[in-house]
Amino acid sequence: MNRNLEVKVTFTKSMNEGNDVGYLSWVTGAEIPKRFVIGYSAEQPETRRFTAHVNQQVLNLGDYIDEEDMNRLEDTYFDFRTSDKKVVSLTVQFASCLRFITD
Repeated sequence: MNRNLEVKVTFTKSMNEGNDVGYLSWVTGAEIPKRFVIGYSAEQPETRRFTAHVNQQVLNLGDYIDEEDMNRLEDTYFDFRTSDKKVVSLTVQFASCLRFITD
C-alpha cells in the first residue's frame, strides 16, 4: 500500500549541528507524532540536497517529495536563510511514506 501524507517542514535557526537546518513532522496519518532532523547540502544536485535522519540512516527527501514541492522547499529555505525569521514552516505532500517510516 502506498499513500501520500502531508508533512510539515520547519526550518529553524536553533539547529546548528553541521548541515542540520530543521525537522519534518507528520501532519496527517500519524498515530504517534515523530520528528526527523533535516539536513541540507548545497554541493548535491537539486533533488538530493535535503535529507532526513531516520533510524540512524540518512534518507534523501527527493525520493519522497515530488519536484514541485522540492522546488517550494528550496525556495522557502533560501527565503528563510536571507530573512530575520527564527522559524519558517511549510507543508508538502510526502509519497511512499510507509517505506519512509519503515526504512
